[in-house]
Amino acid sequence: MIRFFYTGMITLSIFNLYNCIPSQIPEKLKNDITVMRDTDFTFDPKNLPIIGKTTEDILNKMYPSGPTLAHTYLKPRKREIYKKSFEFDRVLQYKDSTTAKIEEPGMIQFKLEKSIGLTIFILNNTVVFYKIRHRIKNGHDEWIPGEFDQDDPKSPDWGLRTYPGIREDACIYWLQYPVEERNKHIGDRLDKYTEEDCKNEK
Repeated sequence: MIRFFYTGMITLSIFNLYNCIPSQIPEKLKNDITVMRDTDFTFDPKNLPIIGKTTEDILNKMYPSGPTLAHTYLKPRKREIYKKSFEFDRVLQYKDSTTAKIEEPGMIQFKLEKSIGLTIFILNNTVVFYKIRHRIKNGHDEWIPGEFDQDDPKSPDWGLRTYPGIREDACIYWLQYPVEERNKHIGDRLDKYTEEDCKNEK
């Protein structure tokens, strides 16, 4: 009993010590949403942010269920989309999707029929740019541009990316994390990466 008691005390002490170790994640990243989540966001073309005026606090009132994804950058990044250049230190993504229920003998399936993504870029708590990606399924079960889509439908990579440069930005984002924390989310793929390597992520 005594031996068990001391072993238990040692184990408990180590456990408590482990839990008292402060997180190595940078403070600004601790409230980020790193995994896509479902929300009650409904896209409304009449309820969009005003560039240069809408703040993130206002966005929270406009879209109270919050974003599906939120990434913060410790250093402002530069991006050019549709010949518009801007800097940003935060990216919020909102998603509105519609699925159809298909019932077959012994099986029920849900098929995605519509997807609207609103990506908002923020600098110093103010919206500096936003992009809409709207896709719908046609009668041949193929994705085609929706009414509000802003991408060039003739582009060979139409529909493949949320916005130009997203893979590089995502790479840079994860490099901000300590290796141990990063590997919990995406594995060790970026262990030897530098910011220069991220530029090759297209």
